[in-house]
Amino acid sequence: MTGVIDLRLGARGTNYYGSFRDFLPPDKNNGTQLDFHSAIFATGAIGEWLFTGAYNSSRSLNEDCNCDNRLFRTYQFSEQNYPVYGDSSKVDVVAPSIDSVFLRFERSARIPGSDPDYAMWGDYNTEEFARRSRFSVPLAKNLTFQAQNELSLSSQKNAIYPDRTIFGLNWAVIPGVSVSLAQQYYSSGQYSGNSITSLSVNGEHKLGSDTTLTGRYSILGGANEMTTQGAIGINNRWTIASGLRLNVAYEHVFGNFFGRTLAGQQYAQPYAFGQAASAIGFDGGDSYSVGHFLSLITEFSHSKSSVF
Repeated sequence: MTGVIDLRLGARGTNYYGSFRDFLPPDKNNGTQLDFHSAIFATGAIGEWLFTGAYNSSRSLNEDCNCDNRLFRTYQFSEQNYPVYGDSSKVDVVAPSIDSVFLRFERSARIPGSDPDYAMWGDYNTEEFARRSRFSVPLAKNLTFQAQNELSLSSQKNAIYPDRTIFGLNWAVIPGVSVSLAQQYYSSGQYSGNSITSLSVNGEHKLGSDTTLTGRYSILGGANEMTTQGAIGINNRWTIASGLRLNVAYEHVFGNFFGRTLAGQQYAQPYAFGQAASAIGFDGGDSYSVGHFLSLITEFSHSKSSVF
């Protein structure tokens, strides 16, 4: 635990440890004033829970000397790191909050392989909002059961990230080849009330130190129809000389998948203009790639398939 208690009696506009906005009062009143300020940070174990907390009585925890208050805090000019060669140190914000309080209680999950249990008051990132719970349980040496639940806390429907629950099995058949069976249930958004069943096979096999075969195949069933997706390809790296390498790759993609996003229905189109990238989907075709490496990377690609 560490903290500070500051009790000050003096003229207004002369507290050099305060914010810029406290200097030169707009009312030009520099009379004597009594100020009180406190801040504290603490971390430690409370039973099986790890507690981390912070509090500041005069400002939000993310606010800097310029009075900017942003999610996860921005580094002010006085905190910019000076580059020192060989120094691998870094700065992390342990208690981010746009409020004056940060609280977090965390414990190890009782289910092996799942994320820790926690309750927090502070800034949440996108992953923490999207992932409410997820765990993985090994059923055998090469067989794993996985479950995940995604729940939005917003009162409005989210067309991009709908609420869903996923159950799946992943079977490592042989080294480099796996088979996955998954069932998704949607409870909100464009797929509300529907479910999707998928069976996927993914594989990778090295023919040598520089050549790799890749392949994937999926069967998707949902909304009274069944679709397939897949791809097979080869990637070869040829070392011509020291520091000079040629990369050659080919991949054939078959099947397509178009959905509906917040921007509307995805459809086949040759280009995505401006901010229309959300309309991009997948369609079948052949893709070729040739590039070389020499101190920097340059690459030329040509695809006979459309960009959707």
